[in-house]
This record gives sequence, structure tokens and C-alpha cells, in this order.
Amino acid sequence: MIGTWEHHHDVIMPEDMKNFYYSSNGFLYQWSCAYGSRNNIVIGKIEINSIENLRQLAGYRTKSSPSVSLSGTAYLIRLGYASKVYEITTLENNNKVCLVYLDRKYVPTIWLCTHDMKFHFLADSFTKYFCMAITHLGVPNWQMLYIPEGVPKWSAGIMHLLSPGVLLQNRKTRTIESMRNQRILKAQTQHEAAEINVLDPKVFFANSYRQQLSQSFVKKEEKVNKNNKFETGTAKKRPLKSRMSNRKLVCKAAISLKSKKVK
Repeated sequence: MIGTWEHHHDVIMPEDMKNFYYSSNGFLYQWSCAYGSRNNIVIGKIEINSIENLRQLAGYRTKSSPSVSLSGTAYLIRLGYASKVYEITTLENNNKVCLVYLDRKYVPTIWLCTHDMKFHFLADSFTKYFCMAITHLGVPNWQMLYIPEGVPKWSAGIMHLLSPGVLLQNRKTRTIESMRNQRILKAQTQHEAAEINVLDPKVFFANSYRQQLSQSFVKKEEKVNKNNKFETGTAKKRPLKSRMSNRKLVCKAAISLKSKKVK
């Protein structure tokens, strides 16, 4: 089925999108909730068309050669005669999420095509877009966070209620290069964390502290040795008379003991 689609449209489907269609021919997840009065029912939806409904879109303006240019913090796409656009899902107000091929030799990316046939960049891969849809819980019109007009107020209210952290991010800075640079930087930091041992600077302070302790210990030992040398030196330099008197006392004690035994 995938090979037939590629042969019919003369393009190559991205690998992540192939893997998706190998496991499931389309996807649909819906939820509903009531808020305020019971008549206000919101239906959220995450939808991916089946491969049969992955139809080619027409009606957009084309140039002689395709290009993508940076305007401020967002990208402007100019489709050429060889460009091809395929509808992934249809949103409200005739907005569409599309798989855009600038040319056969380029890897396709995901764009939002509004009702006036203007394209706004969403993601650089199908997997990235699918993760974004799950992160935004399929809230209606969440894709419009990435266009200058923004989401309707009622959609923003639902996002504040269900996923308040989603609206805190700056959507205007998400470009193709910025997303790729973020992935590269994340991969590099993970590689460095795994390959390189990060030394704690306290280790160096601990070594210096040990050196200080060892030096103080050596100084104490030198003082003790000096005191011992001083004491031994004084003992050697004791006067000869005191030493002879001690010997005489010992001899007299021994003679007295012998005399007592003789008696």
C-alpha cells in the first residue's frame, strides 16, 4: 500500500511516517468535556488521515523555483512547480495540516495551510508533529499557536484549563534551524555527560586542605623532635660529679648488704 502510494505520487515517504502506516492505517482519538453551562461541549481530536485519504492538495501559488526564507523569527515558504503538498488532517475553518515536499530531493516537513492558502511551519518531521499533538491534548485549533494570529479565545481558555503550561512557551521562535540546533545540542550534552567525567571542584579544595593538615603535622613532629633532642642533650651533658655520686651510693648500699650477710 505504501509502495503503491509512493509510485502513484512519485515521492518517497519519510521513514517515520512509513513506520506509522505500517502499524496503523490512520489514527483518530477524540475526547469531549462540558464546561460552564452544559451546552458548551468541547471535542478535542488527534487525527491522522489514512493513506487512502492522504491526498494531494492544490490551489496554492507557485514560483519557478521553490525556496524557504527567514522573515523575522518565522519561515516563509515558496512552492515551485515541482513542489507537492499532501493533506494529513483537516481542521476547523478549512485549515489543513500538510506534508510539504519542496522538491523530490528534499525531505518533507509539516506545515499548517490556512484557509487563505498561506503556509506556516509546524515541525520538521512527522514524529515531531505527532508528539506535539499529544502534548497539546488535541485541543481544537492548537496548531494556530504557531501563526501570528494565534488561537481563538475559547481555545486558549480550554488550554488554560487542561494544559496551562503549553501557553507559556514562545511560539514565534520555533524555526527549522532552531529545532535542529536544539536536538543537536541535546545530543551533544548527553554524549558529553556519558563520556566525560565531571570533577567536583571541592576535590581540589580537599587536596589543599589535606596538604595543610600534612604540613601542620610535619611541623608538630619537628617541634617534638627538637624537644626530644634538647632533653637527650641535657642528659648527656650532666656533670660528672653527680654521676659519680650516684655510683658511690649504689656501691655503699651493696657493701652494707654484704656486711649484714657475713654477720
